[in-house]
Amino acid sequence: MESAKKCTKSPSQRTLLPLAPIGGPGGVRMHWKSVSATACDAASYRIASYLFDQRTHFDDIDYPSTHYAEHLWTVPNLPGKKFTRKPIFVLTSSSTFSAAEEFAYDLQSLKRLTVVGETTGGGAHVVAPHRIDDHFYIRIPFARFVNPITKKDWEGIGVQPDVKVSAAEALNVAEKLTAGRISKGRRPL
Repeated sequence: MESAKKCTKSPSQRTLLPLAPIGGPGGVRMHWKSVSATACDAASYRIASYLFDQRTHFDDIDYPSTHYAEHLWTVPNLPGKKFTRKPIFVLTSSSTFSAAEEFAYDLQSLKRLTVVGETTGGGAHVVAPHRIDDHFYIRIPFARFVNPITKKDWEGIGVQPDVKVSAAEALNVAEKLTAGRISKGRRPL
């Protein structure tokens, strides 16, 4: 069964996030191999909320110029089925960037998912466009994510996969990992 959620901020940032079970009831794979920019900021928190039984501190956003920090938590009571006991695999590539990296990094830090694929692009800082003249603008960082566990982010270094393989191999490897976990009766991450 293959389904997709569309999340957009503008037509130029349109992207699809396929979500599908692996091997029936075994696990869930998330293809975020080419998700970039801020296409799914709100979606990442909603999706993460379906992976925990209780309210969980997910991330912080630090705004240095105002000395303000926003604390981000999962939402405990959402409609529908949760996947709190299933292994979760996020498939990444060097094109995975920004909001998709945040999701992978934060849930990897919480030991709630396994990242399979390539090191991601390394875009963690929140930026805003500033016009230079009639033809050009630059993007200047004004905030940064700070993971509550690592006290760091992935800016410039990317999210390091738990299982490093090419993006083309990531799905096949995740399916094999899921099959192995189920046959061994191991508790999901």
